[in-house]
Amino acid sequence: MKIRHLFEQIDQDILRYANLAKKECRNYLSNVSTYDNILIRGMSKSNPTAGVKQVRKDRKPRDTDSEIADAVERYREVHFPKVPARQESVFCFTNNNSNRQEIHNYGTLYYVFIPDGAVYWESKNVDDFTGSGIYSHLLRIQKDYSRDPKAPENFYTYMIDNDSIVKKLDEYFSQAWTNLEDIFRNDSRKGGNEIVIDCNFYFYFNVNVIEDVKSFLKINFEN
Repeated sequence: MKIRHLFEQIDQDILRYANLAKKECRNYLSNVSTYDNILIRGMSKSNPTAGVKQVRKDRKPRDTDSEIADAVERYREVHFPKVPARQESVFCFTNNNSNRQEIHNYGTLYYVFIPDGAVYWESKNVDDFTGSGIYSHLLRIQKDYSRDPKAPENFYTYMIDNDSIVKKLDEYFSQAWTNLEDIFRNDSRKGGNEIVIDCNFYFYFNVNVIEDVKSFLKINFEN
């Protein structure tokens, strides 16, 4: 499809952000083309059809208890500092994820383009932390903590005294893919889990206009 035709098919904002993504997301686009895959996430329908979004660095978990989230984040920071902080990251899935409807529950579907220099992390075993057995285990520990008259002042100290949850957290943080090539290679076969990405911004395009964006960027992946 020629650029002139593109101007007739999509508005100038979409083409402008596609141009920016082409310059800023070279590593990402290379892997998209190689593995016929792309990142996707649910977002508020109030977002434009295309745009660039800054990643909040003070994100508050919507579906995760804040006390548990803070304790897990502190554990990550102490023991696995190279893993991206959930509160400072953007969450995505690959396009061929089998739980597409669950992704849609977060909002309108948008394809996401990540700039060079981002840090990626995907658990090999947990598809979504909040819906995982680890989180259920943490909820039980938190309940015990609230009932224990001899419990320490903070939940983190109580949590790390529990050997079983420490083992689960160690496995969760250590058993992961940490580069985009491995993530796409694995997810092309299995469908993939929640991907945590540390970046300052990302580009997004509504799924309804992605065909024109694909043609302009000369990329191919399965819908």
